[in-house]
Amino acid sequence: MREQDLDELIEKIEKCRCCGEGIVHPEPKYYLKYGVYKKWIPQEIKCIFIGESPPSPNGVFFYKDDEECSFRTNLFSILGICRSDKEGLEEFKKKGFFLIDAIECGICKKPIPKCVFENCLKIFDLKMKLLSTSTSPRKLVVLGKSASKILQMWGVEELKGCSVTRDAGEIRKNLFLGPLPVNRNKKYWDNSLRRDLRLFLET
Repeated sequence: MREQDLDELIEKIEKCRCCGEGIVHPEPKYYLKYGVYKKWIPQEIKCIFIGESPPSPNGVFFYKDDEECSFRTNLFSILGICRSDKEGLEEFKKKGFFLIDAIECGICKKPIPKCVFENCLKIFDLKMKLLSTSTSPRKLVVLGKSASKILQMWGVEELKGCSVTRDAGEIRKNLFLGPLPVNRNKKYWDNSLRRDLRLFLET
């Protein structure tokens, strides 16, 4: 991965104001605030996890390692990572895992307007190309509706007509499909779905 390409991505995210106030929270841009693209990208990416969007201002963020995050705790539990703090994030990275979001900014309300996906698609495309250039990740884990939607807009035909809850655990080419592992979705992440995800990552 070229440092120049990473700097270009960061600059584009930093300058982006396409959606405007009232639709998204353009500040803070959490992935930049916490230096995620510089600090947490593994040297060899084995799997990219795709979530939904960062939190609203002052919310709990996956890569903010000094605060509890139910999403991080639940995902790490599924993956067999015992710690949910900085050490857990370091193990996540060591395993070759990296999490990105479909939407770069926190959203003001749901459902997310179509224009937000359209604007974020340009950034998403840059991220996926950057993360796939030298490391060539073979696997993607799709977590939630927004992740599925942006991938379909990006051209992933296998996800058309799918449901992240109804079709949870399905593997389509190099994609594993599931709901976002937050507390409201715990009922979907039973032992069989947890096992299926681990097997997908190990094979």
